[in-house]
Amino acid sequence: MAALKIVVLICAAILACQAAYSSRQSAELATQAPPCYTELNQEETKEFHKRAQTGDVTADDEHYKKYVACYMRNLKIVDTEGRIKKPELIEFLGEGRDPHQLRAVVDLCAEQNQGNTPDDRSFDFHRCFWTKKEFQM
Repeated sequence: MAALKIVVLICAAILACQAAYSSRQSAELATQAPPCYTELNQEETKEFHKRAQTGDVTADDEHYKKYVACYMRNLKIVDTEGRIKKPELIEFLGEGRDPHQLRAVVDLCAEQNQGNTPDDRSFDFHRCFWTKKEFQM
């Protein structure tokens, strides 16, 4: 029985180390989904929240693109024009990540962020970040 407890504890520790976001980050992310679903008049069954958190970069649905922009605004990591707020994003995502790799991808994607609308700029950054990052989320 003691061996089983040890195995369970080891598995839990491994899973915790592989978690994409810290408990603080996860809690903050979870608070942003409901207001965006409401603002966009979308049902939560669309799973936009899950898609955004796991790096889905397909803009196959205009509502998803708008959701990503809303999500990023509510997290206060973009301004109302869809321009990335680098210090805020780095502070938010910095926990548990290599600061040099994080800053490099944020700088690169912020510089390339050239969409025509705030929603386009937010989504373009989202796409760039998830395709260019070299670290695990």
